[in-house]
Amino acid sequence: MKEIVYHICIMRSLGKIPSIIIIGNIYIIALVGGYIGSYFIPVPLFWRLLICDAIATLVVYIFSVFFKNTSIYDPYWSFVPWTLVLLAIIETKSHSIPIMILFAAFSLWSWRLTINWITTFENMSWEDWRYKKYREENNRVVFEIINFFGLQMMPTVLVFAALAPFLFMIENDSNYFALLGASIIIMGTLLELTADIQMHAFLRSTEEKVTCQKGLWNYSRHPNYLGEISIWFGLAIPHIIQYPTYWYYDIGAILIFLLFYLISIPLMENRQIKRRNDYEMYRKTTSKLLILPKRHIKDLQENEK
Repeated sequence: MKEIVYHICIMRSLGKIPSIIIIGNIYIIALVGGYIGSYFIPVPLFWRLLICDAIATLVVYIFSVFFKNTSIYDPYWSFVPWTLVLLAIIETKSHSIPIMILFAAFSLWSWRLTINWITTFENMSWEDWRYKKYREENNRVVFEIINFFGLQMMPTVLVFAALAPFLFMIENDSNYFALLGASIIIMGTLLELTADIQMHAFLRSTEEKVTCQKGLWNYSRHPNYLGEISIWFGLAIPHIIQYPTYWYYDIGAILIFLLFYLISIPLMENRQIKRRNDYEMYRKTTSKLLILPKRHIKDLQENEK
């Protein structure tokens, strides 16, 4: 037991590159295990991919417990959906031009977000502040319940639900409405990319505890989240236009929106209010999600009267 603890400590102290290699191998094990575990189950492709997704999440969760680091799950959000779509295209032998263009746009989002994770990731000892918060506020048993169901399996199910319209279009070799989805995804990806670049530049240029109000962040408090939400509506909108009777495949995009709007944004903003003295005024004058003109302080004062 002491040897296991010793080796865990050694691996947690590794640098960035060795840590990324370890996490990469974890995902290979998870995806191969998920694919093999689901391959021989006699169910339609859609459900088999869901089973594969669930098994892979379970494997990642086991490793996250082993390393005592829930952030091992972080790249799952961007990388695994792309892998599931690729598997669906290979197995259905879908080759229509609209589907390939939509897949290319989706790949642009996936790899851009994954590269952003690689760029900002530090090492195996780094863990997202939200996970640390849950870990500190609960005993080990309660935390692991939250960890498995709330922090890992729930996002997996939500993202798969948001992926459902794309999988449906692949199986039915969708027509040119898919090009509309590709356009929305490209715009959402560029929005995320621009917001991330502006935020990283701001953080490098200041050590003061002030709020970033440069570029897109001057018009939206969460332009990166707006871009992320756009990705999933980029899959849902062309599907519901072409297959309105299968509207229930598009619920996932709405659930993703609610996840960000009701959980991620409030958590982030409550933290920022405690850390930055100007955030309360920023919140009053700046749109939450949409890119909109700033509200003037005079207008706020008149409304308060």
